[in-house]
Amino acid sequence: MTSMLGYFTINERLSVFDFISCISSFVGVILIVTNPDKDKSNPIIANDPWWSFLLPSISAFFTSTGDIFQRKFSSKVNPAVVQIWMYIVTMVFSFVISLGVHSMGDVNLPSFTLAGIGYLLLLSVVGMLGLMFYMLSLKYEKAGRVAAVNYLQILVIMLIDTFYFKIKLTLRDIVGASLILVCNSTITFLKAMKVIS
Repeated sequence: MTSMLGYFTINERLSVFDFISCISSFVGVILIVTNPDKDKSNPIIANDPWWSFLLPSISAFFTSTGDIFQRKFSSKVNPAVVQIWMYIVTMVFSFVISLGVHSMGDVNLPSFTLAGIGYLLLLSVVGMLGLMFYMLSLKYEKAGRVAAVNYLQILVIMLIDTFYFKIKLTLRDIVGASLILVCNSTITFLKAMKVIS
């Protein structure tokens, strides 16, 4: 999605190798997220597994739009400044949404323990670092290529699922993950060898 938006909005051209990599990685993602053997405990996804594809696709559209804006203005605005403003705006929106949810009465805000607060702080720091490096990469690389490499986070999540949550991988998961890994490794190698710019 980022590649398409980049092509039509900021005239960002991708090589044939980039295009093949994006499509193949996307197929790998589709194989993983529409796996009927997963999420049977979730009644919505169990009845309609396309929910697990539709919701991330909506998210991808908004993320891709943000990527294009960041790429367009990366030479003019420091990524750290953008990140600070994003967090300020997010805090305001989150506060308004939490007030709205709390005022409905049927949702109770949790009371956090010290361990829970520590977990939230750790989550915030990890999320902030991930976003910071992602935004820096948009300053130095094409948005479509950065988005394709970002698919590697799925592999990290799958490893955590396997070793921490003891979720078994299926053949479909392995094929999808292999597509993502092979495609991104190939693009990285071709760029290192100066076959593509």
